[in-house]
Amino acid sequence: MDEIREKLRSDEHALDVFDTRLAQLGWHEGLRQTGALLRFNFRDVYVFEVAGAFSRLPDGYVPPLGVTSIKYSINLCNLPSLDVTDVRHILNV
Repeated sequence: MDEIREKLRSDEHALDVFDTRLAQLGWHEGLRQTGALLRFNFRDVYVFEVAGAFSRLPDGYVPPLGVTSIKYSINLCNLPSLDVTDVRHILNV
């Protein structure tokens, strides 16, 4: 959006039309501060069973006082993913 505005800067009418159309779509600058603009397109989806030796926090884990989030990365390259049929069975879909 900022790139388009920059390109339209020399044409005030075109810039006005662009901003009007954005407003008609519900755009306002406050949206930049929200998660409303986050969109994702999934190229592939894999489901893994979190059991056995799968890396995870232990069941019943309670973080120390003051810890509000935990982030970690795991490598799934050599782990088998579940088939769609298995996932539907687990989810009872």
